[in-house]
Amino acid sequence: MPRRARWRLLTLLALALSMAAPAQRPDISWDGSRLRVAPSEMRIFSGRVLERLRNGAAVALNFQLTASAGARVLRRAVERFIVSYDLWEERFSVTRTTGARQSVSHLTQSQAEAWCFEQISLSTDALDPGRPITLRLEVRAEEPKNARPAEGDSGLSLTALIEVFSRPARGHEQSWSFERGPFRLSEVSQNGKSQGGK
Repeated sequence: MPRRARWRLLTLLALALSMAAPAQRPDISWDGSRLRVAPSEMRIFSGRVLERLRNGAAVALNFQLTASAGARVLRRAVERFIVSYDLWEERFSVTRTTGARQSVSHLTQSQAEAWCFEQISLSTDALDPGRPITLRLEVRAEEPKNARPAEGDSGLSLTALIEVFSRPARGHEQSWSFERGPFRLSEVSQNGKSQGGK
């Protein structure tokens, strides 16, 4: 291959690599009292979960958000959602079963996923803004044999939800986990996104 052609090929390759999408990681926002994550490219309704939804089944999703300093968990929040899909309207409905029960419907996939993320946050009261912390988001889809009925489901207790995440995900469980940090709250602009962390 001539030198000029090789140079052009290497230039094109470098350009393609520079334009490649970065690894998925959660964006972090902080309003001065609550810390949230919004993984902009994270797709929860995918794989077996999406297949089950499109087959008319409701799917229970468990979320856990933790802030840690080393091995010590400083803050923890857990939420459980029941998701369903309307085959005729091609829209999603989501019910939050932990805390104050809430429901939304007629949402697109991205809207439904975003709504779930908006419901889970951590209080930063009494956290030292200069102390490095790591934020971890875990999501697990309950398998049909373990899921409770969607109708009239009062949800799992907080203790039961924490126990779900106290063990590793089993091979057949669809799960996602994203981690950001260590970073300091002082590095996160209020009403903005983290500028630090990994």
